[in-house]
Amino acid sequence: MPFKGEQKDKHNSQRMWVDGKYISFSHPLHKAGRYFLEDGDILNAVLNVGLKLEEGYVYIIQNPAWPDWKKIGMTDDLDKRLKQYQTSAPMRDYEIIHSISCKDKAKVEKEAHRLVAVSHDRLGEWFKISQGTACVLLNSLKENQDG
Repeated sequence: MPFKGEQKDKHNSQRMWVDGKYISFSHPLHKAGRYFLEDGDILNAVLNVGLKLEEGYVYIIQNPAWPDWKKIGMTDDLDKRLKQYQTSAPMRDYEIIHSISCKDKAKVEKEAHRLVAVSHDRLGEWFKISQGTACVLLNSLKENQDG
């Protein structure tokens, strides 16, 4: 029979549980909810070793319906991100035209947005920019990151 406080803790909607294991509020990956993962080894790597989730990709995506506009975004998985765009496009015609791998994708994406917004029209994360200029910009950010 569980202790009085223990039963309450298991049903607290602000707590995080992964495969029945409680994850502390102080954990950097804490997100309230109950999660079940098939591969516990990957989970342990993320939760215990502190896998760097900052790593990923900064990409440029476009749709031929709006050839002058490019989106600069970030993701951990390029294929999955592209599929997410395709769900809103009847012609399934979004395409990733360029991407770079990054040690800190959020930092690189933020810098790309800042640099492009100085001289190009902007709507959220979409910019009126040529493909060549956008690709050169990402490549220069990659070089700065590596150098």
